[in-house]
Amino acid sequence: MITLRVPVRTVSEANRHEHWRVRHKRSKDQHWAVMAAWNNADVDGQGVPKLPIRVTLTRVSPRKLDSDNLAMSCKHVRDAVAKMLGIDDGDPGVTWVYQQEKGLGPGRYEVVIQVEEAK
Repeated sequence: MITLRVPVRTVSEANRHEHWRVRHKRSKDQHWAVMAAWNNADVDGQGVPKLPIRVTLTRVSPRKLDSDNLAMSCKHVRDAVAKMLGIDDGDPGVTWVYQQEKGLGPGRYEVVIQVEEAK
C-alpha cells in the first residue's frame, strides 16, 4: 500500500463563482503538491499496485463537507493521482473512495492518499 500526506487545501469546486485564473492556479498548485509528495516518497521505487486498485482520498480540515462537495473538493487531487499512476481517472479498474476527518486546527489542511490493491 502507498500512503502519501499532501499539505494542500481543497475546496468544493461545485459552488465556486470565481475567475477562471483563480481556479486554474488552485488546480495547478494541487497537481504540483501531489507530484512533489509522490516523488519525495519514491512511489515508483516502491512499486505501484496493478489494476484493479482502490484509491482513498481523505480530506483533513477544520470543517467537514457534505458528500457531493467532498468529491468535488478532491477533483484536482484525483486528476493528479491518476496522472501519476499513468491511467485515466475514469478507468473501471480504479475504485475512488472519499473520506474526511476533522483535525489539524484552524488554517491547516491536508489530503491523505492511499493506493492499494482492490479486494
